Amino acid sequence: TTSAAERIASLNDDRVRLIQAKDGALSIRKEQSAVVGQLMRDGGEEKHGDALAEAKRLSGEAAEEASALEAKLDEIQGDVEALLASLPNLLDDRVPDGNDDAENEEVERWGDVDALPKELGWTDDFEPRWHDDVASALNGWKAEAAVSMSGARFVALSGPVARLERAVSAYFLDLHT
Repeated sequence: TTSAAERIASLNDDRVRLIQAKDGALSIRKEQSAVVGQLMRDGGEEKHGDALAEAKRLSGEAAEEASALEAKLDEIQGDVEALLASLPNLLDDRVPDGNDDAENEEVERWGDVDALPKELGWTDDFEPRWHDDVASALNGWKAEAAVSMSGARFVALSGPVARLERAVSAYFLDLHT
């Protein structure tokens, strides 16, 4: 992972250099396009034939250079994204070790599961359900599809369940940023 991080830093340096070069090429194209416009307004090809042709040539070359640099930038961005995807998500040192759900230590519990039905006036036979059971009942939880795409412990959401997930995420981003 150290080599991946170093490679990402190197690619970022290349990216900055390419952005500066692309911006320079776009600036030249803009300047030469303005020259072309001015020459066309001031008599066109009859009066400024060679200068007009030169300005068009320089503008075209700068546009091609900017396009080539943009393609290189896209390639670098793809490389960076692939490297970032290969980096593991490291846990905080305070997180207790556990190989599976049975070994994981419960550090903190918030709220009382039994109090909510009473607060909401629900019947005594209320039994809480896991969120994945509720989502599956709504045909929005695609665990098997997610396993084939990403591996164990991933899930694919669809329909109203996916919209709810995005809405909750957006709410908390709005609340905490």
